[in-house]
This record gives sequence, C-alpha cells and structure tokens, in this order.
Amino acid sequence: MEYIRLTNTDLVSRASRLAAKPLGGTDWGRVDADEIAGAVRTAIDLGINLFDTADVYGLGRSEERLAKALGERRKEAVIASKFGIDWVAGPGPGRARTFRDASARRVRELSKPACAASN
Repeated sequence: MEYIRLTNTDLVSRASRLAAKPLGGTDWGRVDADEIAGAVRTAIDLGINLFDTADVYGLGRSEERLAKALGERRKEAVIASKFGIDWVAGPGPGRARTFRDASARRVRELSKPACAASN
C-alpha cells in the first residue's frame, strides 16, 4: 500500500482516493445515505483516507454527506475540497446557475465554522 506525505504538511494519505462528487446527487440521480456511509467506511477500512470533493458538488451536499458518513472517523481522513465556483439556486431541485468566484470574500465565507460543521 503506497502512502504519500502532502508537501509542507504532516498529512499522510494513501495514493488512492475516493472521489465524492456523486455524494452530491446532482447529475448522479438519487443517492442513498446508507450506501454513502457504507462506501466511506469501507474506503477507510481499506486504508483509503483521501476524499476529493468540492463545495459546488450537489450545492454543498457532497461535503455534508461526507462529513456525516465519516462521523467519528473524521480524524482518520484527509479531505481535499476545491472551491472557486459559487451558485444561485433555481426555483426547483437540481441544477443551479453557477459562476466563478474565487474572491477573498468567498474564501472567508467558506472558511466560517458553520461550513465545516455539517450535519
């Protein structure tokens, strides 16, 4: 099993990762929370501790579902969450109008503790 140390950090990750975009549900159809939790637990059990997500996946649902699925095992995980896209939700479920926004304001908004403390 190959592990890598993330440059300039104490974080160590397995070279493999679990891509969390499907956890958001958008473009992937219905997502079963129990299946998500099971897949995340299985990944951790197999030594896969790097989870790749983004705030825009499912308009935040991917990060929320990943946090919930990790639960008490959160300290075993390395989460790489990308940013730079913001959105305006449409009138119904599903897609939203997205646009680039990597402004300092947006970074601060995403850094608020409420963003990290998902249900």
